Amino acid sequence: MLLRPLSILLSFSFILGTASRKYVEKEIDGLIEGDIQLTDDEGSRVKRQILTVVGKWPNGVVNYSFDNGINETSRLIIRTAMNYISARTCVTFVEDSPATNRIKFLNDDCSSPVGMKGGEQFLRLGDKCVTFGMAVHQIMHTLGIIHTNQRTDRDDYVTVNYKNVPEWLWEDNLNINDTANNVTPFEYGSVMMLPGNVYGPGTITSKQSDYTNTLGFRRVTFYDMMMLNSHYSCSCAVDLACKNGGRTNPAKCSECLCPAGYAGTLCDQPPPGTEMYYTDTAWKGNFSVFGNLDSDLPIGEPRMTYIWITAPAGKAIQYRVFDLDGCTCEPGCNSNGVEPRSYADPAIVNPIFCCNDDKTMIDKIYLSYQNPTPVVMHERSGECNLFIYFRHVDAPPTTPSTTTSTTTTTTPTPTPTPTPTTTPIPTQTPTPTPTRAPVTTTKPKDCHNTATQTTTCKCTTTHTKMYETEECRIAAGGQCSSTTTTGGRKTVTKCSSDTTNI
Repeated sequence: MLLRPLSILLSFSFILGTASRKYVEKEIDGLIEGDIQLTDDEGSRVKRQILTVVGKWPNGVVNYSFDNGINETSRLIIRTAMNYISARTCVTFVEDSPATNRIKFLNDDCSSPVGMKGGEQFLRLGDKCVTFGMAVHQIMHTLGIIHTNQRTDRDDYVTVNYKNVPEWLWEDNLNINDTANNVTPFEYGSVMMLPGNVYGPGTITSKQSDYTNTLGFRRVTFYDMMMLNSHYSCSCAVDLACKNGGRTNPAKCSECLCPAGYAGTLCDQPPPGTEMYYTDTAWKGNFSVFGNLDSDLPIGEPRMTYIWITAPAGKAIQYRVFDLDGCTCEPGCNSNGVEPRSYADPAIVNPIFCCNDDKTMIDKIYLSYQNPTPVVMHERSGECNLFIYFRHVDAPPTTPSTTTSTTTTTTPTPTPTPTPTTTPIPTQTPTPTPTRAPVTTTKPKDCHNTATQTTTCKCTTTHTKMYETEECRIAAGGQCSSTTTTGGRKTVTKCSSDTTNI
């Protein structure tokens, strides 16, 4: 099948001192998903083979040059993106115009081939899409990384709507790449995730509503860099005892690479300038201002501001974002955003609060599995005001020992999550049902199902996914299956069974 030229309206929220902008991409033969280029040879292949022709850059060294049409500001942004990657991986970039194999940056739309193709290959970054996050996105394509929404597990996390996308477009643009190697957890906030409105409103929808505006996020994540380190086998001779999900940094083996909200050699310290909040049994509120009203930041990483909310040992933290005055609303939350890092995995991107229009999130009570709980605030343009409430409660059990259900009775109605209010929280607000289930380990555990027969399931973990439910049941043929929640992540288990009549 011949690959047709595409004329695609994208809305990537490219931030250059404005809230967001749309642009019409030029007709370029061989573009897929709006920004991945296919060579003539690949264009004739079925989509699932694309990773079989991806080449790594030898020894992680990428040669590059600039076309004369790339201005000095764009060159600075591109170099900043390359330096960011090199400071966190073993990949390096060398400006070398005569090199046989090299990237050539062009001022023309926004696209890249996937992996090294050999010879001179073009990475297009036009003036309207040269931002730090988008430069990293395209460079990661060149290094061999595909979009997050192409992963083989994507249907567990997002729904792709093909209704208003022509078949000739979606068969190359929206289908799963079944050769994808999922070496990191699925991240709604990955810099490689396409925005939900990539081919019109509702093209990609998160199955967790809190992540709706996080799709298309262009603040590069910890796991984005872990993908590159895995792909290029980056390592150090000695691994450090990194805390809070950190990993030894292959670019500087004497220190850890830390998830957002953590700092220090071992990721056990707050970033410099962090505001320190301390909980009580009653709700407390604090007001924080972040950003710069008179300055835009089009070149490098967004401005970062941090809060640490700390509770006494053995207590759990509850929080609710009450107000985001002056914050910009947009898909991807790229002008500004607030991210409380509360999941059991301290390295994964949590849902981003954009503005007060996030009605399902604002003033909703969340339970954190981190103590302290970092709150990460980013901003590129303007000033944003955060009003957040917090308190501590008795910690829930960390590992439920059993899960019991009875097939001869109806399923009880779950306790509803309390409806968030629009007024400040009174000190006697009852403790809500947590919005995520208690943290569990990934060690084998027992689960039980009671009916006229009792089946005891011995469960062995196989892999994890992102969900917010818990169940233990007898499947067809009397076999057991179990799903347990792990702080917003689902652990799928494989079970053997022993049946006893009662």
